[in-house]
Amino acid sequence: MNQGTVITFYSYKGGVGRTFVMANVAVVLARWGYRVLCVDWDLEAPGLWHYFEPWLKDSSRGMLQFLETFVRTGNADWRNYSTPVDLPDMGNRLHVIHAGSRQDDYVKGVQDLHWARLYEERDLGAFLERVRDEWKSAFDFILVDSRTGITDIGGICTVQLPDILICALVANQQNLDGIVEISNRALKARSRLPYDRGLLLILPLVCRFDARDEYAAGQKWLGQLAESLAPLYHSWINDKVTPRDLIDRTTIPYFSIWSFGERLPVATESSANPEYVSYRIETIAALIGHSLARTDLLVESRDSYVAAARRAAQRGFRYDVFVSATEEARDLVAQLVTALNRRGITTFQVFAGNPVEAKRALSESQHFAIVLGPKSEASREELEQFLKQAIEDRSERTLIPLLLTGVSMDKIPALLRHYAATVLSASTVNEVADRIATIVTPEKAFVTSEKPIAPNTPKELGPKAEYPRRRRPWWWVFLKWVFDMMDAATSAARRWVFWKTAAAASVASGIGFGLTTLLPTDRLQFKALLDFSLSTPSLSITAKLLILTVATYTYARLAYGFADIVWVTPLYKEQFFASVINFIFLSAIFLATWGGGGGMIIAAGIFAALVARILYSLMGKSSWNG
Repeated sequence: MNQGTVITFYSYKGGVGRTFVMANVAVVLARWGYRVLCVDWDLEAPGLWHYFEPWLKDSSRGMLQFLETFVRTGNADWRNYSTPVDLPDMGNRLHVIHAGSRQDDYVKGVQDLHWARLYEERDLGAFLERVRDEWKSAFDFILVDSRTGITDIGGICTVQLPDILICALVANQQNLDGIVEISNRALKARSRLPYDRGLLLILPLVCRFDARDEYAAGQKWLGQLAESLAPLYHSWINDKVTPRDLIDRTTIPYFSIWSFGERLPVATESSANPEYVSYRIETIAALIGHSLARTDLLVESRDSYVAAARRAAQRGFRYDVFVSATEEARDLVAQLVTALNRRGITTFQVFAGNPVEAKRALSESQHFAIVLGPKSEASREELEQFLKQAIEDRSERTLIPLLLTGVSMDKIPALLRHYAATVLSASTVNEVADRIATIVTPEKAFVTSEKPIAPNTPKELGPKAEYPRRRRPWWWVFLKWVFDMMDAATSAARRWVFWKTAAAASVASGIGFGLTTLLPTDRLQFKALLDFSLSTPSLSITAKLLILTVATYTYARLAYGFADIVWVTPLYKEQFFASVINFIFLSAIFLATWGGGGGMIIAAGIFAALVARILYSLMGKSSWNG
């Protein structure tokens, strides 16, 4: 997968089993081979860490500390707050960012987070966009546990972050009405986002449903749920599938045994039994693995749908060609495999009669070469399995029939008679090997090697690449460090509310007009002002240093604003408008204080920046705090 998918698990009311489902789905996806990150954004009532606590190596830092670092410094690296989950058979594929260390100051830390102010004054929206992009580059799936109800955090998790929104609910009217309302709000708010987004996909998930003793009431509620939630399915469900079909297959039943404590049934019970909760959780994981696509296959064959999602987790195929033959062709197949290995083609060879070994390797092989002889019926099961997988996966996998000398087409399985078979004999081994090599990688010119790959040796499949970082020039890094220090020192001043900003601008404008009338115009030019201050003995050292500091900061800020436009905005295009206004404002100060123009231009520049800020806010963008 080139880009990961962000899935938010949301519920309008608490106690529906949202976190339980999310934690177990994460384990299933990671065991299949996907790279998964779980994020606990339910800061007011955190609980995700309870499910993974026995396997967490470090639980001292989490989402709260991550956000506090951003508030304090203007930046934070999420990797420093992510903890691997050391569950068996995971291969370091599951990571968690839990809510944070539950120390005495946790509650105060959560209460000090003012989300609207962070968006308005700290540009939290743009920061989360960068973090989201990094998550999607480093992981296949990012599962976000959201706050319940109507909250600021809920808005972040249901509107800005997700590609897929899973809305967990139980069968009562308040849950149903709440999910419909929140879903409609999220869809409308999504259309107003200042960021590029695809259509938000919403999957309603009925949880803790128990109709064993009240079958009639249960069927009535399932019908009501299907009718009320139908509009949420229509943007992604297959035309041949109804909302009721999916509700019947995704509803999480209630099992009293799992209502005690925080446990992971997918780690202890079989997922093959429809009577177990793990069976339904695996279905949800498969839906996520398919990005809610191919629901027709889910309805037709749930097991095939799950198997296809599991195979999709493979990072490429471990073998280029799976070679199936009967014992009568063993010597000839050995020559063919050697020829393929000399051409750099990895193979897995198996002879009919070893179904366990064949089943294990078949799904790990991209292409299937079947050697057809008088007794080729023995390979029929492997053939059918390969064709089924190729159809279900919709992958580029090729069937390569090879015909032994003396075998006529009417003697082979009818399923293969419309394929163009190649005759395999001692004299055509190299020719057949060249044909198969061309199918495996047609753009490559093959050169035989004297040291062939050993048969049944898989390819090394490396881990998914981490987020690529773009190297910035040293002068940009230095300026960024300088102004990060300045911003940290003046964070209290930058948190002024809008009316204080307007008041400050008015005062500055008034001073500008006043200086224009009281002093000669050239005294407002920094060059003249510096010359005047440095040549006037009556001015104190403090006054001279103050004038020098103001001048230096102004021109350094101007240089930084220019660097911001040239270097930063190509990376983060949503900041372009703010950076341009920033640069225009600083240029006005430059013209006013160096090239002439006096306080009138200063006042005009401040007023223009203020108007731009108002318009920028009215456009629904994140506020400029430059």
